[in-house]
Amino acid sequence: MTTTAKNPERTPFPEFSKEGHQAFSGSDSIKFACELIRQIASATWTGDARSEEEIEARVVAAYEALQNLAPRDELEAMLGVQILATHNAALECLSRCMLENQPVANREYNLKHAAALMALYERQLAAWDRRRELAARHMSVSSTKAKKVRPSLQQNEERKGQAVLTHQSEQQGARVAASCADEKTNVRKE
Repeated sequence: MTTTAKNPERTPFPEFSKEGHQAFSGSDSIKFACELIRQIASATWTGDARSEEEIEARVVAAYEALQNLAPRDELEAMLGVQILATHNAALECLSRCMLENQPVANREYNLKHAAALMALYERQLAAWDRRRELAARHMSVSSTKAKKVRPSLQQNEERKGQAVLTHQSEQQGARVAASCADEKTNVRKE
């Protein structure tokens, strides 16, 4: 798949099977999965990395973060890459704000961009949550409709059984009340 510049035989990602790339791309397409990896790698800041291994570790961490998001389809995978890229950019701006001997104008510039990126990050997370909630609601409504349209035989039998029990208990209650009334009448006659 991807090779590092210094060592073309070494790849930062293990070879993955169909199930493996579906776990982070939400897609059956290996080409789509490879493009996501390329996008993750290009959106990961590596300018201050001291070695090829450090670059690799950062890219693999971003890949694993996307895998942990567990996108269910291609749209969620693309949104996941955007979320990760925005997160990385915001943190890079914040780290530049903390550099020593920096002019105030540079610090303010980076803070302004960090704030804008964090607001974008928040909107992206809200979009992710809305998408997941809608999918959950859709699944819930679908199963509820299926249950309402055709109740199971067992549910029908349970309802019939409850109706019979209710009817039997009403009859028994009426008999008890009648016998009580008969006893009161007998007591009064005596």
